[in-house]
Amino acid sequence: IKSLKTELGDSSKLSMGADLISVYSSFPKFNHFNNAVRFLNNEIAVGHFYDLATWQPSDRQNDFYYLSSRYFDSVMSRYTKSVNKLGVDGLWLGDVGNTLASDFKPNKNIDREESKRLITETLALVAKDNSITINNPDFYVWDYLSNAVNLPVKSSENILVNRSVPFLQIVLSGSTRYSGGPFNRSGSDDENFLNAVETGADLYYEWIYKSDVEISSLKGV
Repeated sequence: IKSLKTELGDSSKLSMGADLISVYSSFPKFNHFNNAVRFLNNEIAVGHFYDLATWQPSDRQNDFYYLSSRYFDSVMSRYTKSVNKLGVDGLWLGDVGNTLASDFKPNKNIDREESKRLITETLALVAKDNSITINNPDFYVWDYLSNAVNLPVKSSENILVNRSVPFLQIVLSGSTRYSGGPFNRSGSDDENFLNAVETGADLYYEWIYKSDVEISSLKGV
C-alpha cells in the first residue's frame, strides 16, 4: 500500500474497496446461519452468478449470502478501522447503496425501510471522517458520497426511446463527482469520451497490477 501511494504521488487518491453486503459462501469467518438475510419461509437467501447462455447458476463455489442490515454497523466499523490503519485516502463500497434487502428472520424482521435507515445512519457517521465512493448508488446514499462510479450515462436504448436525457447528471452536477462505466471495458473510447463531455462525468478506467492468469493461479482466488 505504501509503495503504491508513493507511486501515485500527491496528485492522486487511493481508496480501499470491498463489498460489505454480499459475502461469498467460501468466506470462513461469516456465520450465515446468524448473520445472513432470510426469506419469508425462513430459508437463507443465497445469490448466484448466472451463465448468460443458459441462465443457470454458473459456478456454485461463487454463491454468496446477503449480510443482514442489523449487523452492517459493526461490520462497517471494523472495516473502517482496518482501512484507516493502512493510511489510504478513502473507502470504496462496491455494493453498499445499490443492494437493499429485507430480512425475515423469525421475531427479528427488518423491512427495506428499516434496512435503509440502518445503512444510512452508519454511512452518515463514517462520512464525517472518510471519503466514500460507491458503485452505481441509489438516491438514499447520495448525501454521504464523495464519488460515484458506473452511473448510467445514456438510456437503455429501447426501441421506444428516441433521446437520452442526462437527468441524473443534471441534478448531481456541482454537488458530487461521478463517472460512467470504465472506458477500457466498452467498445468505443470516442463514444465514452463524448458521453462524459455531455454529462460532465469523470473519466473512469479499470486496471489490475497482475495479469488475470497470474491472479487466478493464486491459492484461494
